[in-house]
Amino acid sequence: GKFIGQTSTIAGPCDSWKRNLFVYLLTSCVEKGFPLIKKADYSFEPYMRTMNKVEPILIWPTIDEVLKSRSSMYSGIALHLKTVDKWEAYERQYLDIRKYLHKWTTNSDTPYKSKAGRSNLSSHTKTYTVTEDNFKTLKWFLLTSANISHQAWGKFKKYNLIDYDISSFEAGIFVAPELLNVPSNVNNHRQILVPTYGKDDPNDINFLSNDNKFKIGLRLPYDTPLVKYSANENPWAQPETSKYIQ
Repeated sequence: GKFIGQTSTIAGPCDSWKRNLFVYLLTSCVEKGFPLIKKADYSFEPYMRTMNKVEPILIWPTIDEVLKSRSSMYSGIALHLKTVDKWEAYERQYLDIRKYLHKWTTNSDTPYKSKAGRSNLSSHTKTYTVTEDNFKTLKWFLLTSANISHQAWGKFKKYNLIDYDISSFEAGIFVAPELLNVPSNVNNHRQILVPTYGKDDPNDINFLSNDNKFKIGLRLPYDTPLVKYSANENPWAQPETSKYIQ
């Protein structure tokens, strides 16, 4: 499946190697795997994405997307990602996660065509979700205040030990179809979580007699299918974008 994270901050790595918290820690949480912290040389090759393994995907706006958003460069003031810093691990982290970066929209040149209706804004939401069928359905969805940072998710003390320091309280709403109390529970229909765009309900909210499923709509803030960065596209990040905001 795919594990998608979309936040407004990607903070420093877990350690001096390069390990990004989302890629090397949260993927293990989703997979219920051990060790909880993946090694720095862990490979997310297709042949490894079997069983309960997930492919990490980071949604982060490009420089072009921010500059074309409604508030232009000011939309990027609260977006925090460092590609270079005195601590070299920032650069190592960026070079490692770049291959997981995907654009905020599929219509950066024509944002008014966005399915989600949000492409001309640089979102400050933080969302995490898993899909096992390329967004036909969602396994679960988390809307939260938690960015990709040690403050939000914690910092491990020793390798391979579930021993963490968490320095901030975060709030969120976790949605999973089996946890929702809707009429389908009474009628023994299997509930599925379906992504919607620009609206709250899926196209067909009624019971589906042919496959015994009940669709529950969940509005995504970004467009799908997801689009990876091209070779000449760069994320809105510091210090590159400092020239736009003085």
